[in-house]
Amino acid sequence: MKFQAAKVPLREVQRLSGIAHAEGKDAIFFSVSGYTAQAKSWGDQHGVRCLKYRARG
Repeated sequence: MKFQAAKVPLREVQRLSGIAHAEGKDAIFFSVSGYTAQAKSWGDQHGVRCLKYRARG
C-alpha cells in the first residue's frame, strides 16, 4: 500500500494488472485520489477494478 495525492496514472494500473496476472489473482486497485481517464478506461477494458476509497471520519 502507498499513498499518493495525484490521480493514478495508466502505468500503475498496468503494473498491478501484470502482477495480478502472474500470480493468478484478480486485480483490484484502491485510490483516494482517483484515476486518470486513460488509466480508468484501460482498467475497465482489461478487468482491473479501479475503486475510489473515501475515508469517513
